[in-house]
Amino acid sequence: NALTCSPTSKAKHIPYRDSKLTRILQDALGGNSQTALLCCCSPSPSNASESLSTLRFGARAKHIKASPRANCKEDKYTKKQGTSSLNIDESRERILDKLRERLDAEDVKLLEELFILEGIFFDLSSVEDLES
Repeated sequence: NALTCSPTSKAKHIPYRDSKLTRILQDALGGNSQTALLCCCSPSPSNASESLSTLRFGARAKHIKASPRANCKEDKYTKKQGTSSLNIDESRERILDKLRERLDAEDVKLLEELFILEGIFFDLSSVEDLES
């Protein structure tokens, strides 16, 4: 099962289904989790084999190494280009700024056309004063 695998082996698949205990602990043993394990043993001689089994389990569990990593999705572009998500975010922000500027310019043009069609005369500098 997952805990009987050699701690030095680099196996990517952990067989959680082989044991009820490791199936229950699946979320705690893998991924980006922090886990504390408390093993309880009985001092009674009649439970010596169970206590020994528990101690062996604890010793194997102690050698489990978690490799946490950030949970982030990468789109196809990021994977192909090998660029960091910060560069992508900066690029998207610049594109959005340019689109906003174009939209503002288009709004001014449409407003001018509307005023001309309605026969309203205006001074462009007075409109700019009203915006600020």
